[in-house]
Amino acid sequence: MTMPGTPSCSPAEVPLPDAARFGRPPGPVPPPALRSRVPRLAAALAVLAGLLNLVSALLPAERDRLRLLAHLVPGTVSRGATVVVAAAGVGLLLLAGGLRRRHRAAWLATVGLLAGSAILHVVKGLDIEEALAEAFLAGLLSGQAGHFPGRAARGERPSVLGPALTVVGATLAYGTLGLVANDRDVRADLGLAGMVAQVARMALGLGSGTPLAGRFGRLFPTSVAAVFWVGALAVATRALAPALVRRPADPGLAAAVATSDDSLAYFALRDDRATVRAGDALVAHGPVGSVALAAGDPLGPPAQWPAAIAAFLEQAAAQGRVAAVLGCGEAAARVWRAAGLLTVYLGDEAVLDLDRFSLEGRGVRIARQSWHRGRRAGYTSLACRAGDLDHAQVEPLAELSRRWRGDAAERGFSMALGRLFDPRDPDTLVVVARDNDGGLRGFLHFVPWGADGASLDVMRRDRGAPSWLNDFLVVEATCGLPRLGIRRLSLNFSFLRAVLAAGAGADAPARLRLARWLLRRLSGPFQIETLYRFNRKFTPDWQPRYLAVEAPEALPQVGLAILRAEGLLYLPWRLRGPRPTRRRCG
Repeated sequence: MTMPGTPSCSPAEVPLPDAARFGRPPGPVPPPALRSRVPRLAAALAVLAGLLNLVSALLPAERDRLRLLAHLVPGTVSRGATVVVAAAGVGLLLLAGGLRRRHRAAWLATVGLLAGSAILHVVKGLDIEEALAEAFLAGLLSGQAGHFPGRAARGERPSVLGPALTVVGATLAYGTLGLVANDRDVRADLGLAGMVAQVARMALGLGSGTPLAGRFGRLFPTSVAAVFWVGALAVATRALAPALVRRPADPGLAAAVATSDDSLAYFALRDDRATVRAGDALVAHGPVGSVALAAGDPLGPPAQWPAAIAAFLEQAAAQGRVAAVLGCGEAAARVWRAAGLLTVYLGDEAVLDLDRFSLEGRGVRIARQSWHRGRRAGYTSLACRAGDLDHAQVEPLAELSRRWRGDAAERGFSMALGRLFDPRDPDTLVVVARDNDGGLRGFLHFVPWGADGASLDVMRRDRGAPSWLNDFLVVEATCGLPRLGIRRLSLNFSFLRAVLAAGAGADAPARLRLARWLLRRLSGPFQIETLYRFNRKFTPDWQPRYLAVEAPEALPQVGLAILRAEGLLYLPWRLRGPRPTRRRCG
């Protein structure tokens, strides 16, 4: 089979993306938003204050100060203050994340803990230096309320009443049972009310008001305090969690998807996506823990993208989340960067121009050989829209997909639809392969991309099918889909493809060779090099994709959120059965 024209580039010829490639973004762009540094600075100061509290609680107080303190405060109160200072230190460390996400409750709690810690430092050991430092920080942060807008509306707050009652009940039960079980070491007849009072004292770190003998007396009060404060910190963490997100249907979403020129636009219709709109433009995103993760380009007129991006960033801040964007194109990356985000090269999307695609030339010899093998073996294909299939035709395809996945759940977020043969998606496309006996061996599923494109969603095949089947199916798609009006195909995504390509040269710099070596080591669990080699068989045009984050220090947090959203946080040794072929995850 020969088709006119040949692809215009080969993988080795494409240079690494560079910031200089960014020109002026399309449409009018407002001045760059001044991203407030106050939340980042406040988070750093909370960490320092928390560490200061922990170190101060662990170090012994000066004897002269203790003798003076003994005349002012009972020793029990001083020891209790030490426990509470340590708990406040842990609390400040936990609050740092909420401050970074501009959470109003985290700001209030931090100011309160800093002010309280200043008093406690004096009570526990006359630590005037620490008290002055934390009082200064409390005063410094108390006037910064405007930088912490994140607050949950009614119905969006995680429930904390139940967990709080559970902590109180568990502490009382643990303390009471401990006193009853060790009644020989209790030097008083307490009764039920007395035991509850003693447990309350111990939980607050004030020790027992009744003498307790032996090892039990030395360890038990501390253990009760530990149970209570650990539980209290867990409740506080829940209270500071990002707001719950509602996903109201946007009646204009389908129209915006249909008119978008982004190959990832159709994935905005996933069930786990929400949208935020400004005018005719909108941003599709999903909450992933403490990250508001958008994917692909904004939808709608490019001239209105800045307004939609500003609305998304405002909503993320109001929810107490860090905003990030996965897999945006070059034009959208310029607008995100103009809005104050940092853009990082993520990899390249493989795109085939079907009017120019050809099986001639050395670059496509592997794909050509696979296609000839399939033809000689009697394999045939059918390309059609999913809406044209009846139930009897869909069921075998769905069953083959279930067998291929095994026990593994469907993966993907940014570049996978997450559902197959749903009545809501009649315009998706299927390319099916059958052997010479008419048996179903595999299929490709594509989603619409604008008026004349298709974007690969999933690849499924029978486990006994030959290894060249996917190559055969892609070539057959380039033949069959043009009859359905398709002129361009988006294939798999290659993570850091330019690094793999540039690092392969003998004269490549050492840093690129090292980066390529690391990527190849990661290729086993993440299929990095596998997907690159698969895409390269078809000599595609490479379209860069980018990651946008609010600040460099958010990269680890956003990276974990991406792995979680894409279904890549897994324990391989606990999976029963092979992992399914992934659409684009590098």
